[in-house]
Amino acid sequence: MKKIFDLLSQFARWKTIIAGFILIVAVNLILNPLIFFNYMYGNEILDLQFGFSAAKVREIFKNYTGDQRFYYSLTTLFIDSPYALIYGLTYSLLLFKLNTFANRLKNLVLLPVAVSVFDLIENAGIVYLSRTYPEFNDNVVPLFSAVNRLKWIFAGLSLLWLTVLLFHRFFIYSSGSSRSSS
Repeated sequence: MKKIFDLLSQFARWKTIIAGFILIVAVNLILNPLIFFNYMYGNEILDLQFGFSAAKVREIFKNYTGDQRFYYSLTTLFIDSPYALIYGLTYSLLLFKLNTFANRLKNLVLLPVAVSVFDLIENAGIVYLSRTYPEFNDNVVPLFSAVNRLKWIFAGLSLLWLTVLLFHRFFIYSSGSSRSSS
């Protein structure tokens, strides 16, 4: 664990974090609209579900053309997977930078990394399901659904921890610093 925190400490600089956020915004404002409005417009995607059943997967994929399923698997592999790594690292660096709790609770800065890991496993599931539709193995769907739910749960926990750190940093930690300097 110490090596992970040493690595985070090397890269937890505002310029690295800002560069990560620029990439995140670029994907969300440029690539995602381009992809989803041009190729997936009006269709649901598995990534945005909070869990799903085999019947739900079939219902979603039934509305796709073969080209859309293929394109969905390609964008999942070549856009969403690198994106998962970028946002996981960026948010972990931000949490690391904002953490004023010294050694207490420091492992919580890795929550976004867990989101990324679950997102990558989910992506593998999406590629499998979209490439093997309609004959995919129904027994693997609950596994991918659980991973999908864990991704969203850990994303929520990451956001909660970010909120706590921001509140602590800007309202409690700073007011304590200003009192001690007067």
